[in-house]
Amino acid sequence: MGRIAILSCAAIALLWSVSGTVQAAGPFQTFHSGNWKGGAYTSDSTREFSHCAASTSYRSNILLLVSVNRAMQWNLAFAHPQWSLTIGEVIPVTFIFDRNTRINLTAKAIDKTLAIVPMPDTSELVSAFRRSFILQAITKNDQFEFRLDGTSRLLPALVGCVRRNIEPSTGAQASTPPARSISRPSGSATDYQELSQAEAAIMLTNLLNSAGVSNYRLEPPTQASVGASFTLSDGTRGFFIGARGSTKSADEYATHLIGLLSQSCKGDLVTGRQSVPATDGSVIRKVISTCKSSEGAAITESTVIRRPNGFLINLSQTLPVSVATLSEGTGGKDREAIIDAALRLP
Repeated sequence: MGRIAILSCAAIALLWSVSGTVQAAGPFQTFHSGNWKGGAYTSDSTREFSHCAASTSYRSNILLLVSVNRAMQWNLAFAHPQWSLTIGEVIPVTFIFDRNTRINLTAKAIDKTLAIVPMPDTSELVSAFRRSFILQAITKNDQFEFRLDGTSRLLPALVGCVRRNIEPSTGAQASTPPARSISRPSGSATDYQELSQAEAAIMLTNLLNSAGVSNYRLEPPTQASVGASFTLSDGTRGFFIGARGSTKSADEYATHLIGLLSQSCKGDLVTGRQSVPATDGSVIRKVISTCKSSEGAAITESTVIRRPNGFLINLSQTLPVSVATLSEGTGGKDREAIIDAALRLP
């Protein structure tokens, strides 16, 4: 095994010691994406799946690593066999993607040869890393340049790797009913299948990027939820889910949604339903609700899209406002752009 390969294995193990996995065994379920080599890893202490990671090396002998754990937390890391970093050292670093998008971050040395850059909660870094061709990393003393071949396929491959390892088997699904949420119809047929949290997160990220929204935060998934959630800079809370199989009609789903909104509202609820024309055979319904209580009000706008093949999409956005300003309207460019992007989803 070459020095870079040995460094790669050690770097991945060290990388995950930061998040609580003292030692990591793997890789298993190996895959390739362009020049990237990746796989799944398990904790030596618990024998349970811990994360998926991939790495690629450059002529400079620098190793670039990308990893995502079961909670969908992302990390970038850089390693070089001849570095002599001070463990615990904090290193300001500027990433420049395609000599245009500039992101200021902080790296931390967790070994003499390895520095880690946690991905922020916003997806700006993930999106730039995925769509760019060149990454420049600039520190106080050094400047490095990397070609990002295959990253557009790498990030979905890593999410898919995590998804395969955290989703229960068919038997487990049969004995453990899915978590109930505002976006899952009750009484669905046996072949009704919601997108996994990981798949929903990928689709949601693509949707938000397509809408041109950059200042948002993807909320971490929990075992008690389905779909993917996000928060916009103005406080709007959003939820996205997709489903396949024998899904309800758009009207049935809208009725189901109104029922759940009625259950969750602790005050007076006013709802409205609107049909949106489509040219591709889809059936689209918008459900707008206002829940007023002594504490204020919340407006929720849900867009339900059912494609001709049965694929069902539900995008809900909730903006809390005071009763006094309710009449002023809460529409924003980001929210409108997100709905437009959802209508354009294939």
